[in-house]
Amino acid sequence: MAINLAGELAKRGKTLFVDTDRQASARDWNNFRDHKPFVLSKWTTASLAEFIANRPQYEFVVLDTPSGVAEIAKSAMNLSDLVIIPIQPSALDVWSADATIRVLSGIEKTPKAVCAINRKVVNAKITESAKAALAKYELPLLKTEIAQRVAFAECIALGLTVGDMQPRGKAAQEMRAFAQEILSML
Repeated sequence: MAINLAGELAKRGKTLFVDTDRQASARDWNNFRDHKPFVLSKWTTASLAEFIANRPQYEFVVLDTPSGVAEIAKSAMNLSDLVIIPIQPSALDVWSADATIRVLSGIEKTPKAVCAINRKVVNAKITESAKAALAKYELPLLKTEIAQRVAFAECIALGLTVGDMQPRGKAAQEMRAFAQEILSML
């Protein structure tokens, strides 16, 4: 979700993608790319604020954090104008969102925060159940939902975004709508 969001934002302005996950999956993805639509940087230390402050030339900064409540995720939340909490429609994801939301409520500068349905199975009742469970957190839920689509897995394996691979496809349409909704909140 973060890679494809950064790809969409890069069409609208200079974008920095900061991968704070130890797996460095985004770096691996970026290594497959010939054309680099946004700058990707790997970062793992707590001095994230200084790193980002020294890059004022970017219109957008996407911070991809590890799942869970790692210290780097807390630092990223402190720096963010908007925190997007991706939720797969499953009980496990809803439960793990609880820990993230608790961390969010305890940081110094509380940014705007939203939940986003990711990898939904079209026409499955579990998506509605997940939305109902998320309602207790009183965080907005984005209207744009990202469906489970083969295009998302295929584009990553090819070093592309869905917008690169299938610009008119449903996955690319969802990501454009997702990026537009995010921009409307900033």
